[in-house]
Amino acid sequence: MKIGINMGNLRSLGTASIGKKLITDLANQSSNNTYEIWVPEEWLWAQKINKPNINIFTTRPGWGAKFYYDNIALRHSIIRNRIERLLSIGDTGTLFCNIPNYLMVQQAYLAYSPKEYDFILPKKSRMKFKIMEKYFMLNLLNVSKIIVQTNDMKRGIASRWNFPEQRIIVIPSAIEIPSEEVIIKELKSVNQYVCYIASSGPHKNHIVLADMMAKLDSMGIDLYCIITVRMDEVPDLTYRARQLGILNRFIFLGTIIPEQVRYLLKNAVAMVMPSNLESYGLPYYEALAAGCPIVAADKSFSREACADAAIYVDANDGEAFAESILEICNNQFFRSHLSNSGKKRFQEVNKSQTEMTGNLINLIENDSDN
Repeated sequence: MKIGINMGNLRSLGTASIGKKLITDLANQSSNNTYEIWVPEEWLWAQKINKPNINIFTTRPGWGAKFYYDNIALRHSIIRNRIERLLSIGDTGTLFCNIPNYLMVQQAYLAYSPKEYDFILPKKSRMKFKIMEKYFMLNLLNVSKIIVQTNDMKRGIASRWNFPEQRIIVIPSAIEIPSEEVIIKELKSVNQYVCYIASSGPHKNHIVLADMMAKLDSMGIDLYCIITVRMDEVPDLTYRARQLGILNRFIFLGTIIPEQVRYLLKNAVAMVMPSNLESYGLPYYEALAAGCPIVAADKSFSREACADAAIYVDANDGEAFAESILEICNNQFFRSHLSNSGKKRFQEVNKSQTEMTGNLINLIENDSDN
């Protein structure tokens, strides 16, 4: 079977990692299928793949280029190369596609209605997602199946877009934990800390960390809060922390590599996760694997990830986060219980890349509706 895979829009760190793992796994497998794969032009490593059944094409960045590659260049390739199935990874795909086509949705803003948000998007972001929503609606007119990573995403898409649940397939992402750690030099002189592993998006709710740290400081708890963004990326948090006089309790690392994430989590008192919106939430699973206690916003997606292996509090209640951290600090038995529960939960949900790839290709090859 000739299968087209459109990864040309995977330019963010999280989405790109899924595409890269999939290509690598396909390249390492023997298969009777032929794969025509579109990737961002900056993926130079992919262009060096030398497999007789894998052909790599490149795409340029930008909305105009996206529309061209998704709907003109790719459509011509489908006809010219007689592609039989199309998988689009990256939330939107080829409009009015005339072959069975499958769309992997990773963008939480598409899955959940704005009425479910506990925050206000910046104007620029609202405009961006309005355009994406219109594009997505057109995709829904003839997409064969939608693929998501969680049952909560499935519920959200079915409810928001009135899309049949039986045509939404849940295939969790592979969770690959590095075997080695890389020391973070900024933490060598830090005795105790909590951490938050997240990008700087408005849904990540960084501002609540200021009230959390102020409460801990008032209780005499000597802790730092380590976050994986730069100070200039979270101005609301910086302003609030400065107001409360606890900006010096934050360490801004910026983006770190997976081996540093493992080091960060293995040595943390806890990971806090006040995020208001997640499509999958890889840090939940990284913390579970490391046995790092988790204090998470009480959301349906966080409960799906962590089950009973986390403490859940109101996303916007900094004092509740602080009180949960205090309990972890003061109760070694409770801390050990959370750690062990986390490791057990990770073993329950852990999926390999080979499993994920197999599930995707099996769906495309054997879809009885097509």
